[in-house]
Amino acid sequence: MNYFPKNEKQEFSDDNLAYFLNKIIIPSLDNNKTKWRLLILLLSQQILFELALKHLTKSKDYIEFENILQKYFKIKGYEKPDIEVKLFISSLMGICIQYIVNPKDFQLTEIMQRFTNRIVLKVKF
Repeated sequence: MNYFPKNEKQEFSDDNLAYFLNKIIIPSLDNNKTKWRLLILLLSQQILFELALKHLTKSKDYIEFENILQKYFKIKGYEKPDIEVKLFISSLMGICIQYIVNPKDFQLTEIMQRFTNRIVLKVKF
């Protein structure tokens, strides 16, 4: 949450989104591969996944993250910002998992750039 606007009046912009995806997520994946692999392995266990999901979705930071994204998608003119948030988070998680599982054959930088452009430029999948 350190990378998101702190002020209610300050909007989450296209630049914020691009920075978050390309300058925060990518380096985090690259610098913490072992931790990400362990997390994926742990979350593949149904009981641990359910516990983590329950905890995550009730956390203040996660709720704030979803609210910021929902406001962003609403301002961008998406018809159903709440659905776009779910699609965004699911897609981002899928990208991260694919990269951690198979980093040599996954062009993370290019894929993340295309993902960013589809959202920022509002290109429909």
